[in-house]
Amino acid sequence: MTILANVVASIGIYPFRWIILGILAFAYDNRMRARRRNPKQLPLPPGPKGLPVLGSIFDMPREQSWLVYDDWCKIYGDMVYFEVLGQPFLILGSLERTQDLFDRRSSNYSDRPRLPMLVELMDWGFGMAFMPYGPWWRRHRKTVHNHFHPNVVWKYKPVQQREVRVLLRRLLNAPEDFMELTRHMFSATIMKVVYGITVKDSADPYVSAAEELLEGLTASGVPGAFLVDVLPILKYVPSWVPGAGFQRKAAHWKKLIPVALEKPFKHVENELRNGNATPSMAVTLIEQLPDPNDPLYAEEKAIAMNTTSIAYLAGADTTLAAVHTFLLAMALHPDVQRKAQAELDRVVGPKRLPDFNDYDSLPYINAIAKETMRWHPVAPLGFAHMSSQDDEYDGFFIPRGTIVLGHAWAILHDPAVFSDPLVFQPERFLKDGKLDPNVRDPDSAAFGFGRRICPGRHLSNNSLYSVISSVLAVYDITLPLDNLGNPIEVKAEFGNGLISSPLPFKCTVKPRGPLAEALIRDHCAKPKSNWFLFLTLCVWNGVFLIATPTMSVLGRIGGLIGEHPFYGFIAGAGAYVSFMRIRSRRRNPKGLPLPPGPKGLPIIGSVFDMPMELPWLVYDEWFKVYGDMVYFEVLGQPFLLLGSLKRTGDLFDKRSWNYSSRAHMPMLVELMNWSFSLALMPYGQMWRQHRRAFNEHFHRNTVWKYKTLQQRESRLFLRQLLDSPEQFMHHIRHTFAATIMNIAYGARIEDSSTDPHVLKIEEALAGLAEAGVPGAGFKRKAAGWSRINTDVVQVPFMRVEENLKEGKATPSMATSLIDRLPDENDPRYAEERATAQNVAAVAYIGGADTTVSATQSFFMAMALYPEVQKKAQEELDRVVGRDRLPEFSDQSSLPYVMAVVKETMRWQLVTPLGLGHSSSQDDEYEGYFIPKGTIVIGNSWSILHDPAVFSDPLEFQPERYLMENGQLDPNARDPKCAAFGFGRRICPGRHLSDNALYAVVSSVLAAFDIKPVLDDDGNPVDLKPGVTTGMVSFPIPFKCDVKPRGAKAEVLVRDCGEY
Repeated sequence: MTILANVVASIGIYPFRWIILGILAFAYDNRMRARRRNPKQLPLPPGPKGLPVLGSIFDMPREQSWLVYDDWCKIYGDMVYFEVLGQPFLILGSLERTQDLFDRRSSNYSDRPRLPMLVELMDWGFGMAFMPYGPWWRRHRKTVHNHFHPNVVWKYKPVQQREVRVLLRRLLNAPEDFMELTRHMFSATIMKVVYGITVKDSADPYVSAAEELLEGLTASGVPGAFLVDVLPILKYVPSWVPGAGFQRKAAHWKKLIPVALEKPFKHVENELRNGNATPSMAVTLIEQLPDPNDPLYAEEKAIAMNTTSIAYLAGADTTLAAVHTFLLAMALHPDVQRKAQAELDRVVGPKRLPDFNDYDSLPYINAIAKETMRWHPVAPLGFAHMSSQDDEYDGFFIPRGTIVLGHAWAILHDPAVFSDPLVFQPERFLKDGKLDPNVRDPDSAAFGFGRRICPGRHLSNNSLYSVISSVLAVYDITLPLDNLGNPIEVKAEFGNGLISSPLPFKCTVKPRGPLAEALIRDHCAKPKSNWFLFLTLCVWNGVFLIATPTMSVLGRIGGLIGEHPFYGFIAGAGAYVSFMRIRSRRRNPKGLPLPPGPKGLPIIGSVFDMPMELPWLVYDEWFKVYGDMVYFEVLGQPFLLLGSLKRTGDLFDKRSWNYSSRAHMPMLVELMNWSFSLALMPYGQMWRQHRRAFNEHFHRNTVWKYKTLQQRESRLFLRQLLDSPEQFMHHIRHTFAATIMNIAYGARIEDSSTDPHVLKIEEALAGLAEAGVPGAGFKRKAAGWSRINTDVVQVPFMRVEENLKEGKATPSMATSLIDRLPDENDPRYAEERATAQNVAAVAYIGGADTTVSATQSFFMAMALYPEVQKKAQEELDRVVGRDRLPEFSDQSSLPYVMAVVKETMRWQLVTPLGLGHSSSQDDEYEGYFIPKGTIVIGNSWSILHDPAVFSDPLEFQPERYLMENGQLDPNARDPKCAAFGFGRRICPGRHLSDNALYAVVSSVLAAFDIKPVLDDDGNPVDLKPGVTTGMVSFPIPFKCDVKPRGAKAEVLVRDCGEY
């Protein structure tokens, strides 16, 4: 009793010892309880032997922890266990271990450890990455996934590319600020994507608060960084107690949460109420919220606010660290930089900047992106997982509550996988000049593991590619020089924390030469404010010129214009726009409002909001903000977007007399000589005459006569697939070129890649795609394209005329039209002959390209959705059998195959926006004023991806067109309602296209399997769906494996007939 009394008295004199004693007792109790939960007395995994009770508290690394743990893995193996004050830790140092626990046992290893410092003291409970595993986390994860999965992130590419171009321009003016400029670029990108907010050039309050908040995350996000994470009881220690500085830090970082979490979200709410919101993730989530009186409203709003904030905070910092690592690597490895620039020069050339369409053609650039993620992972230890239950693994006992860390740095620096792992070598990812699918992809560890893998990784990868390719295309990155011109040594040193970035370093960033500098100045947009200032001043000069009668003022402005002619152009444009707007207001006597839409700048309107890539996706986001009718102006030209079938029906069908014309297109029609095109003609007598001639050959009661030819060409297509399946995209193009050339001119095409007329047409179509791009020399280009178009229209037609005279002509559309021409002396002859020439040319040009795009989309869909392919083949085997190929007579008996055809037309539209209509007269519609000359565009993509009509619209699901009895559902929305255009301007060749698509789809599925290509290990190579921007949208070139379904199918294809 005397000893016990002395101990108690001693503790009473020094109260802090009570805390120490309590900690030791708590740690000891944890160890005893863990041992009792291990009835088999299995050993713990190997690791450092710590002190009794205290464990390895003195071995815990404070700096570069991933390097210390890597050394431990070399000593103890790829699974290292240790304890700190009773808290168990497990380090996994190989991909096998992370896959075994985080993937195969994800139900037990998807939780997060308790983080008192970060979550409880700093109030980071909103962060999805730190939430415990459960229903609340799943709801957040689902929300984030809906906005950032692979089939969605491509809609953010225009924003990413635009901000990268702004970065290039700013680097030209302040290259020494590269670290700050790249930080601003990522902040601007993710702020635009998440909130639709355009950040300030400097000192933006949102960006500043987020950066300071992220400093706290980096410092406290690693378990054990603060003692309170190991001993949660310390969170109750007052901040004034010596050693409790963590409390003061936590309080400071906590104050920043409302600025980063609530302020931008509330800004979007206010903008939505005022009708000024820009499409964004936040806008979409707010619009999907239930009614405020709904019991779920508070929870759903919290999820929306949490997910948007974490998307911004995580998206900006992680990719920024990777880009800084890339810049450091380029300064240290000039040989790598030269190789990358050689590839860019060869593939892209010096006259433009790389874009996302070049992605597959730049393997070395992609290898640099991969090596950047591997050389120094952004999160070397990733986010900690925690075991939810006791576990037995590989003969070891892993206690419940163990903090499990996937050692990304060790996995990506394993010398058995990556030779010389500390050296930056992009070549390790290449084989024969192409990306080697057998090399470990850094994505396997760089973005986390299992169910807690980073959901924003696809957006991050796109950003990294865009920066790397664009910067290397126009800049050299070298070591800085001292006063004597000698390189200054730069060391690859990285910071500590959850997110590890290079420590501040210097490098020299210079344009690669005068051409590169000119390219930056000509193709990279200046900040909007500068453009706005410039245009405003110039336009003001123009308005002042008109309004002021004082001759002296006129003289001064005239002198200014004389010195700077471009000012005259801008002044004239400004005056014209002002004049047009005033006229429009005079024609609106009732003062009706214009339809809702983005509020553009004075005079120039929404010129900066016009999307350059995948515009249908941008416009779809606008519909979510403004409704299914969106109005905006660009330099006085009004535009109206229609986003629902009701709107297109009301205007294009019920008011077709006013909405059937086309906009005036001087470049395309007058300079390039596309006036022959039925699709581009203004609404009137000439158009009706052409339409009538065309319809006689392609209406639904006529196209049956082409079925024999279509079936024959589809059989030849099968033979081509059998002989060279890897060239399936070329064979698709050849098949439809051959079919429509035979129909239009009775001509046979042996090889579309060498046929002179096909090449001419492709050149004409290339001109059509490029016609909208501004730049010097457009008249010279237009003259060249005009000559090509003349040949396209006249040469094959004249050949048919000659063959008719010689009695050698094959029956065709052209022969029918020529036979019906009046006598050459008839006054109508020239006009009728021109009509015949035009409609034959349009039949070929319009018929080949659109069906090619649809068929390529079908091949992609089958490779991505094998279960759909299997169901279609089962139907074909049941109805047609395996002894013959399907025919048109089987069409009504193949509802699932027909559903596949419909879904092909809906899933990736051939013409997502179609051609714009033009209003012939001022109109009033539903209380709104629509000015004469408004370009009205039906957004087919929105109509056929409306989630209220098509559930999961981004997925390929033919079942959506079928009833429970397996037959086609007549009540399901048919893609034809929007896929072929609208009203009187609907595509007259749609019936021929439908038949052609059925013939190919049914025949191919009957005889072939379409699968993703395999790598050398037999694993499917990831196939990413993507499409091009243009009047006709094509799948971005892809590969797939096309093989006969078996020996019997191969024989059937070979025996299907020689033609």
